[in-house]
Amino acid sequence: MTSSPPPPDASSQPFWKKHPKETIAGFFGIAIALIGLLGLLISNDFFGGDSKPSASESAPAPVTALPTPAATGSPTPLPTPSESIVSEDPTTAPPDTSGGGTGETNLPDPAVQYLTQDGPIGGYGNNKRKDSAQLSDGFYDQSIVFSPSVHSKNLQPLSFNVSPGLKKFQATVGLDTETMPDYVAQVKITDRNGATIKTLTLRSGQSYEVNEDISNTNLITIAASVTRWSNNAINHRPHIVVGDGRFTQ
Repeated sequence: MTSSPPPPDASSQPFWKKHPKETIAGFFGIAIALIGLLGLLISNDFFGGDSKPSASESAPAPVTALPTPAATGSPTPLPTPSESIVSEDPTTAPPDTSGGGTGETNLPDPAVQYLTQDGPIGGYGNNKRKDSAQLSDGFYDQSIVFSPSVHSKNLQPLSFNVSPGLKKFQATVGLDTETMPDYVAQVKITDRNGATIKTLTLRSGQSYEVNEDISNTNLITIAASVTRWSNNAINHRPHIVVGDGRFTQ
């Protein structure tokens, strides 16, 4: 009968075979140590050193909106860190301190007083103020028109106060361009006492300049009348215009 070979000598076997449990536990210990070391390196920022970032470094930098350069203009330079960007409202213009241009306020000239500025004493009656009356030599924006109605040939005189310091009366007087050519009219200007300052006979197609001294009165009265009527007066009434009537120094 053949005998079995003798068992191997335990002293000649490797450690992991003799102590398998201790070997496995050692491997686990090494693995846990390596994982801990790796976590320590990551938490200390292996690539950036061990120092912690300051509050100014850790806080995100503020974002500043930069103006967009115009499509056809030159590029807008970027501001340096020391420059501050001020937003301007394009709809708000700075105040004009030059005293000229469109910022000036149109105030009445104290040296000129138009008849239409304060109007006649007691109102216009059957006469009227007109912003643009046309005489033979042009348009007059500050005009008073005397025109009889269909039912009456009479025209109401108009009186005007003269402000202190104003010594002349100036105007352009005539029949407007819509008046029939066979009309003839008259304008008479008097002072407070009824004394005549100026009398004018008006014919179609003509205008007359008035420039009279009124330093001795503080009121004038303008009376208009028709001295010759048109053959077609029933359909066409005359318009007697005192254009740009004004008191001046």
